[in-house]
Amino acid sequence: MVNWDPEGILSALNCPPGETALLRDELLMHEDWQRLDQGTVEEALVTRRLIEDIGVAPENVARCFELSRELLINIDKSIELLQTVKAQRQRAYCLSNMSHSTYAHLRHRSFFSLFDGIVISAQERLIKPDPAIFDLVLQRFELQADEVLFIDDSAANIESAMAVGIDCVHFKRTENCYDTIRRKLGIG
Repeated sequence: MVNWDPEGILSALNCPPGETALLRDELLMHEDWQRLDQGTVEEALVTRRLIEDIGVAPENVARCFELSRELLINIDKSIELLQTVKAQRQRAYCLSNMSHSTYAHLRHRSFFSLFDGIVISAQERLIKPDPAIFDLVLQRFELQADEVLFIDDSAANIESAMAVGIDCVHFKRTENCYDTIRRKLGIG
C-alpha cells in the first residue's frame, strides 16, 4: 500500500557519503531495523547505538527516522485494487512488518479502514517471514490457508507463507502483477 524505498531515504538525507553508508548499513539494512519492526527494541536505543557506538551525527539519525516515515508514499494503484476488492465484497486483511512509530504515523491513512483486520508486526512481537505470524493471522481471523491469497514484495515472506499452505503473489508493481492478483481474486 505504501512505497518503501531505503535508497530514496538516503538520497533525501543529503549526508556526506560516509555517513550515508553508515545509515544504510547500521540502520536501514541492519538487524536493528528488523528488531524495530518486531517491536523488540525501541527507537531511542537504536538511536543511542548509532550516535554513541557508530558515531553518526544525531541530526542525521533523527532525519533518517523522520524520512523513513515521510517517504512512505501511498501506491495509488494498489489502493484502487483494494477498493475494488472491497466493492466486490471480498475480505481483505493487512499483515505488515512495521515498527510502532511507523504504524502510529500511517494508521490514519484512509486505506486502513478498508481492511477487515490488521496485524502489525511490532504489536505482535512477530515478524515476517516467521511462519508463526502467518499462523497468528489464520487463527485470529478464522481463515483457512487454502482460501487466502497473500501478496508481498519479499521472496522470503512469500516462501514462508507458501510453506503454511497459503497461495501467494510476489508483488512487483507491474501491470502483469496486478492482472495476476485480479485473476486470482476473480475480479475485473
